[in-house]
Amino acid sequence: MSAARPLFLDLGPLGDWVTPRGPLEQWQDHGLGLLRTILWRAGVPTAVASTRACRAWSELDLPFRRASLLLMNVRSYTYRLAVEAARRFHEVNSDGWVLVGGLHATVAPASMRAEGGFNRICAGPGEGVIVDLVREPGQFPRFFAGRGLRSMAEWPALERTLWPRPKSWRMRRRFPWPLEPACGWGPAPVATILTSRACPWSCAYCNESSYLPAMGRRPVESVLAELNELDRRHGPIGSVVVHDSLFFQQSAWLERWAARYPRMARRLWPYWAAARSDLIRRWPELFERLVRETRWDVISLGLESGSDRMLRLLNKHTA
Repeated sequence: MSAARPLFLDLGPLGDWVTPRGPLEQWQDHGLGLLRTILWRAGVPTAVASTRACRAWSELDLPFRRASLLLMNVRSYTYRLAVEAARRFHEVNSDGWVLVGGLHATVAPASMRAEGGFNRICAGPGEGVIVDLVREPGQFPRFFAGRGLRSMAEWPALERTLWPRPKSWRMRRRFPWPLEPACGWGPAPVATILTSRACPWSCAYCNESSYLPAMGRRPVESVLAELNELDRRHGPIGSVVVHDSLFFQQSAWLERWAARYPRMARRLWPYWAAARSDLIRRWPELFERLVRETRWDVISLGLESGSDRMLRLLNKHTA
């Protein structure tokens, strides 16, 4: 089967992006961007659409007709949207295939299997299989285990220009595509980045590590090389958002970041990142060094509860 025009569909409530700011999300989607970059490097062109940018489902009829494959990352809270998208895709494209993956396929495989509109279902990471899956979906069983890479060091840098550009001239003047607009955490243009995938803690309310396999963190030098290239090609960057679930982890990596960032970055950009209070207590000198020497200007620190009973229930590992 030839898959000439695969379409990635971002799922979210209809109309979320249709605001005075324009029909684009604030942030680049790094998961979707990674898969599209891998396919782009393999010579497979793709398109992207979003339910958030539509006021009605009928607005997706034309991109659905133009696509031979529909790919969706399904989370539990977007499952019903994925079911409806698959139904509508098959209505306007009876010969098309719907390929799905994401966390819901891992945590609730039975419900995914029960939905007949999903032609192929990938449980687990997909970056190691995406090219073969798009080229020859018929060679895969309906439900199969995905394959990731050993380390984020093997991930290619996102090709940011694959992210949709605002269509109106007014928005083009305001939106620093392919970088991102300011969100209040630092000056624009903003570059978002990932240095790690998933939080290693096992909190009862989240526990990402139960369904995302362990993966080596990106080398500091790789992160800085990508930021430097973004600054050179599309900058100057105003600030950085580190989208890690938990940036302040792995003290050896953080020590290397503290040493390399001020010396290797083209500019000492201020950045936003997340931390945990118990790790700050464990490594206070390292935390202070990062704040003072690397312009960690905005810190996200989760404080869910002051109740010992609630903390034990949530398994937060805090003192």
